[in-house]
Amino acid sequence: MPSSKAVPLNGASKGTMRSATKTNPYIFAFGVVGAAISSMVVMFAFIIAGTSFIWPHVSELRTSNHKVNSSPGLNSILPAPCHSHNDYWRLMPFHSAVEAGCIGIEADVWAVQGELYVGHDLGGLSTDRTLLSMYIQPLVELLQSQNLDTNPNLPPRGVYGRRPDQTVVLLVDLKSNPNTSWPLLLKRLEPLRQKGWLSHVQNGRFISRPITVVGTGETELHLVNEATPFRDVFLDAPLDQLDEDLYKDLNSYYTSVSFEKSIGKVGSKGLKPEQLTKLRDQISQAHSRGLKVRYWGMPYWPLHVRNQLREVLINEGVDVLNADDLWEAREIFSKRGLPAFSKTLFDGKAAKDLSFEAIAKHLGRSEVAVAALFYGQATASSEDVEKLSEILDLPKEALAAQLTGFPNRGQAGPMPPTEPLIYRLYEIVQNYGYAYKAILNEKFGDGIMSAICFSTTVEKEVDEAGSPWVVITLKGKWLPFSRF
Repeated sequence: MPSSKAVPLNGASKGTMRSATKTNPYIFAFGVVGAAISSMVVMFAFIIAGTSFIWPHVSELRTSNHKVNSSPGLNSILPAPCHSHNDYWRLMPFHSAVEAGCIGIEADVWAVQGELYVGHDLGGLSTDRTLLSMYIQPLVELLQSQNLDTNPNLPPRGVYGRRPDQTVVLLVDLKSNPNTSWPLLLKRLEPLRQKGWLSHVQNGRFISRPITVVGTGETELHLVNEATPFRDVFLDAPLDQLDEDLYKDLNSYYTSVSFEKSIGKVGSKGLKPEQLTKLRDQISQAHSRGLKVRYWGMPYWPLHVRNQLREVLINEGVDVLNADDLWEAREIFSKRGLPAFSKTLFDGKAAKDLSFEAIAKHLGRSEVAVAALFYGQATASSEDVEKLSEILDLPKEALAAQLTGFPNRGQAGPMPPTEPLIYRLYEIVQNYGYAYKAILNEKFGDGIMSAICFSTTVEKEVDEAGSPWVVITLKGKWLPFSRF
């Protein structure tokens, strides 16, 4: 992405002249001490002031530092309704958002000397950070690899292999005069347009494609309505002005507003009744027009207020969650992906203050097998259901209806995993996988260890120094490859 030499657009900085006057050593010493103290004060002030910016991006350090492309890893990602706010500030712009499975990516753009540059303000622009290089070209490369063998008579595949029909919104925040920036935007979208990858209006209908471009900031409604011959950029309509019958699903896609300015500040006890009523009214108006709701300017601190508000927004029908901390936002939707009965089981376990060990002893099964039942990764026998009903004090009939069906195994989440403990297990296989394979082949021949005819246990050991050690045992039937 970035070139080896990034040149600021506002010109090179000028050098300063050094004074040739003689310096008193005592004055110099006091000056050094004073400068050191001042530097420490400035440093702490910077840390405190920068925390609100740095904190949301800490989770990105857990992701692999590489560009995404079409691969088993990318195609295993399940998209989530999160929107990468000010994406260009990330360690890996565009790529971090895609790895997190976000369906919305935001870039601020400025028209300067016939080009669209990406940045928060004019002073931060540089020649290597353009809309074309940071977003359009990576999207073209990714979608080309996703559509190598696509039937031309079928719609193109999108960014995410597990949801090939999921569109990804590229939200372009025009910061410059639209008379200059709008024509440039339409021009820069041509590589995506030529491939048929842009959502557009055709014969009075919205046609969804892998990328939906939405204009905000200085984007004006009349520019969207009057665009010819292509109607493939949509408006981010003002959510607090939808009573005006101007915004429809044929000219707008998102509708958004600052949460704090429109709904108000959120107290420690959550939204007030009148705030919730206003929130519901705005969402209802938007959905009646076929528009997707997005709020920005939400609180990030304290964490419990932020998390509670996010749950409320999702429950009330907000279509995409504006986020700086992408992996934490995604985690909300990952947990919601669990079967409905998981919450029932976990609530029952918490109410009785039971461990998996205690429940496993009651069922006569291993702790891992019981935990797998809770996460919907295994099926329960009638005996399991009866004993779970006893120990958790839950209706047997309801549990039987929910737990005895065929499970949906393999919900591993993003790869590589982002949850630290799960990542450690993944890392063990990464480090020792080939060593395991070599030894298994020597002892058993050419084949695999079954994960179906299989059992596993987790035990705790304490050494002489009192340090805890984890003992995980994997036991699987050896399955030789057949000759044919």
